[in-house]
Amino acid sequence: MKKLNKIYLFFLVIITLISCTETLDRDLGNSYFLTGYGITTEIYKKISDKEDKKVLLGEIVEYTFNDNFILIYRVISEKVKNHFNDHSYSEIMRGGDTIQYWIIQKQKDNVIGPLRKEEYHLKRNELKIPNNIKLKE
Repeated sequence: MKKLNKIYLFFLVIITLISCTETLDRDLGNSYFLTGYGITTEIYKKISDKEDKKVLLGEIVEYTFNDNFILIYRVISEKVKNHFNDHSYSEIMRGGDTIQYWIIQKQKDNVIGPLRKEEYHLKRNELKIPNNIKLKE
């Protein structure tokens, strides 16, 4: 009987761990959505009921948004490169740096990036992005 309890406990722990895997699905406004978790995170724009446009994929470490902008901090690790090996390398790396900042102007469907940290701050000022929407740094 004790062996049966141990087996039951083992499977209970496995099921609990599997169910704790978080998949994030978030409406970012203006038909933009974030889905996935970790290296499988993706931002896409819903074009129609049958069509989505991928905007950004990879490990999105942090993001924030308001009615006008989506701000993104993304890291391109070896895990990300290996995971997305079916996509062109340039699509994942866009710009070459492994630490990237992105700004999406939702009203204009304008994706700005990848940006280095200094470029990101300059672009924030240029676009007059309010201080109440910012990434933790």
